[in-house]
This record gives sequence, C-alpha cells and structure tokens, in this order.
Amino acid sequence: MCLSIYICTINYTFPAIHAHTFSSIMASPQLHTYSDSSKLQSEVLDYIIAAAQASILDHGHFSVGFSGGSVSKIISLGLRDRKDIDWPNWHIFYCYERHVPFSNDDSTHAYFQRELYDKVPAISHVYAINPDVDVNSAAEDYVAKIRKLYPGSDLP
Repeated sequence: MCLSIYICTINYTFPAIHAHTFSSIMASPQLHTYSDSSKLQSEVLDYIIAAAQASILDHGHFSVGFSGGSVSKIISLGLRDRKDIDWPNWHIFYCYERHVPFSNDDSTHAYFQRELYDKVPAISHVYAINPDVDVNSAAEDYVAKIRKLYPGSDLP
C-alpha cells in the first residue's frame, strides 16, 4: 500500500517559516509518499504543528485549510490528542467543501465538527460555508470571510 500527501504552503501565511527552518519546503509544493499510515500521520501532524507554532510566533495566528476525504481522518484524529497546539490562535478554513447541509455525511465541516472541534473546546475560529444559501452566494460569503482575515491580499 502506498500513501501520498501533497503539501503546499504559502509564504504569505507563514513568513517566519520561509526565513527559518522550513525554507527548503517553502520553495515549491512537495509530494511525500509513505508505506505506513501512522508514519504519514505523524509527519503531517509534526509539519502542521511546526508551521502553526512559527506562524503564531511571527504574527499571532495560524491559518490552515483542511480538505475532506482520507486526509481529514489523518488530521482530525491526530490533532485532537495533541497537547502542543495553541488552538485559540488557529484559523481553520476548508480547501474543499461540498455545498450540502451540515447534516449531510458529505460535509467536510460536519466531519471536522464531530471528530475534532467537539472534542477540543478551545477551537474558536472555524470558517465554514453557509449551506443555507445558493452556491454562488455561499462562495461570495466564503471569500468575504477569508478577506476579513487577509484584507488587501491576493487571497483567495
């Protein structure tokens, strides 16, 4: 069995990392392949935690985008047991989310709510789509949420 994860970080979000320890991985997206899921989980979580710590130290918060599918399981199940996370300074977005009600099993937000946020009460900055409006309005609303945290940037 071969497990892969594609890691892409943005210099804008993690300026301290670019200047220090992670300069080699900031240069371009990386594809990492593992034969063991526990090794994959450990390395991904260590990477995320290091990025978070550097970002919080540099500018007071850490922004991350979670995707759904198998990656969501790796991340949510691993992060909820970590004690070295400064949750109040995390801002969590989604890189991939279906326009479905949160009660739907296909909702990435609902999965993370059940498996991570409900188990870690200090998480307070989660930016989900609004599933109660049409898809175009939901997209516009989501962009507005991102721009509040990143005013004047080219993101998204």
